[in-house]
Amino acid sequence: MALEINLHQLKVFLLVAEQKNFSKAAAVLGMTQPSISIQIKKLERDLGVSLFDRLWRSTHLTTEVSSS
Repeated sequence: MALEINLHQLKVFLLVAEQKNFSKAAAVLGMTQPSISIQIKKLERDLGVSLFDRLWRSTHLTTEVSSS
């Protein structure tokens, strides 16, 4: 199975990681929070790994991602 990662997904990932919040990343990109979630879920599915620990008001990189 080929990876279908694109630059937009990587940009979304980077902004969520920097902002530590899906809604804040969405505002920066001019997108909705659900569309950000969809992009991250697709990226996680394609990579076969969870990228973020989603907490109530904050999002953090998982141990797998932050230790790489």
